[in-house]
Amino acid sequence: MNVTFYLRKEKKSKKTGLIPVAVLVTDNGLIVRKNIPGVKVFLNNWDSSSQRIIPNKKNEDYNNSIEFNSSIDQVYYNIKEVWRKYFLLKKLLTKEAVVQSIEGREEVFNYELEQKSIIEYFDKFINLNKNIRAEQTIKGYVTCRNSINDFIKATNKSLFFEDINLEFFDLYRDFCFQEKKYLNSTFAKSISIFKVFLNWAADRDYHSNFSYHKFKASSDEIEVICLTLDELMKFFHYDFEKNKHSRVRDIYCFSAFTGLRYSDLVKLNTANIYENELKITVKKTKEQDLIIPLSKHAKTILKKYKGTIVEPLPLISSQKLNKYLKEACKIIELNNTIQIIRYSGNKRIEKNQYKYELITIHTARKTFVTNSLMLGMDRDVVKSITGHKSDSSFRKYLKISDEYKHREIKLWNNYD
Repeated sequence: MNVTFYLRKEKKSKKTGLIPVAVLVTDNGLIVRKNIPGVKVFLNNWDSSSQRIIPNKKNEDYNNSIEFNSSIDQVYYNIKEVWRKYFLLKKLLTKEAVVQSIEGREEVFNYELEQKSIIEYFDKFINLNKNIRAEQTIKGYVTCRNSINDFIKATNKSLFFEDINLEFFDLYRDFCFQEKKYLNSTFAKSISIFKVFLNWAADRDYHSNFSYHKFKASSDEIEVICLTLDELMKFFHYDFEKNKHSRVRDIYCFSAFTGLRYSDLVKLNTANIYENELKITVKKTKEQDLIIPLSKHAKTILKKYKGTIVEPLPLISSQKLNKYLKEACKIIELNNTIQIIRYSGNKRIEKNQYKYELITIHTARKTFVTNSLMLGMDRDVVKSITGHKSDSSFRKYLKISDEYKHREIKLWNNYD
């Protein structure tokens, strides 16, 4: 299809000298000529190469170039849009549809009822992955899907695969930062998952639009919250008055001594426990027969619950676990202040929090990795225990370990 804007010079007004701007649309034998409603210019204000109106000079009266060019742009968009929709539905473009698009009137058929929206495909993507992906991965898919759906509702427009371009990316990014109040890391995660979905859809020939390959969203480096070795051992040996605090302490410390995720702690049973090691299948990565050596501290915790009704560990829901953990860490006076810095777009967000407020069961694994490296364990050994597959997710721990070494070497400065 070709779209050309030109002057209808034969229709020049003898009274005013104004000439109508018209559009010529040709497509597969179809020819449509139509004046753009309300758009008329003087001959010397028209640029035939750009097919747009030239802004008036300072000493000339305003010629409505901004409004008229905007009308021309809108007509061009409307024509291209109706052509695209007919093409996708494998219908021949009609003169009536082109005229309606030029005049800005509703089309002759309901296109949106005949083509599935992206959300329908996203739901299919999620359902087909439920049996092969980890629970947390599916939760991430659902969060991304809901975010895209919220964007669609906010813009009050349906979204199809052909609409996914850099303009969509800019609008969605602004929506996430301004309306959803996303941090950079949250937005980057959403874009990453969305691209996974779009790749899945392209592999199944649901679309052939690869503009999303240009989407880039960076995640800011965030702090690694964990217990130092001294804090961990203080926690491990502390004599709590309440049983609930003792139990969450044992759960946390066992994770901090083994590097196990909470999802793997939940699945742990006596069959996984040997004299000096654990042998498990990692829920998140599906890695089978992962061997995790047991330190004396980990063995002490297991021995405490051996033969009890809660063996091997007294697990509770993650919500209660994290609540009681914060209470226990407050009791042992983890009161040092940590500055948390995040970004939402270019907006810097700072917040000071007590350390005990930041401790959750997920920081136990970070505690294991960080302290293992600081104690001098080989990083490949640590990676084999935790099941980390790449250096990219491991690099933040190496940085902390290196900073610790630089701090500690200063102790030599005390000696002459």
